[in-house]
Amino acid sequence: EMEVEGEVEKKVVIVLEDPNVPSCATFHLNEEDHTLGNILRYALVKNKDVDFAGYTIPHPSEQAVYLRVQTARPDITAVEVLGQAIKDVTDMTTHVSQEYEKSLAKWRASGR
Repeated sequence: EMEVEGEVEKKVVIVLEDPNVPSCATFHLNEEDHTLGNILRYALVKNKDVDFAGYTIPHPSEQAVYLRVQTARPDITAVEVLGQAIKDVTDMTTHVSQEYEKSLAKWRASGR
């Protein structure tokens, strides 16, 4: 959730989900662009339980991403695999940040 002019706006909203088919959903990511859309799509397609993952930006002037997810198995929901993708991306960015900090400290210690 994020606050916008005194109101709380949800960051991620499920805009299309059939209760009878929880393995398929479309998510609206507010105030996001290709950066997050593409990295989440990448993390989703790397998951063996995902049949389809794609995103679209409705209009260049609109800061929103529509992310469509379909799982390979009916017992795994689109919400579950999106949650896993977010965790995977978080883990990956944490690792990159830690490695960068280690390398920077090593470079500074070398006196260059």
